[in-house]
Amino acid sequence: MFEREEFEARLTCVRAEMASSGMDLLLADHAEFMQWLTGYTVSETMYRCALVPAVGEPWIVLRALDEGPARAKSWVKAVIGYSD
Repeated sequence: MFEREEFEARLTCVRAEMASSGMDLLLADHAEFMQWLTGYTVSETMYRCALVPAVGEPWIVLRALDEGPARAKSWVKAVIGYSD
């Protein structure tokens, strides 16, 4: 896992691209991009995504079963689980 500063730099790059495209919110559901952005991803058997607002903290949405591991491995504080 990378240091928090690395993820903050990545988030800054993403937000710069979002701004240049006029995006208010980015939904990232590609496993590799989620890993790059948040430090966490899960198998593709159930839907999961990271959402990045232009302003404010990102959040992760995934199955409730994966909430604990996501909180333990990601720098993202807001992790929202849904039931299977």
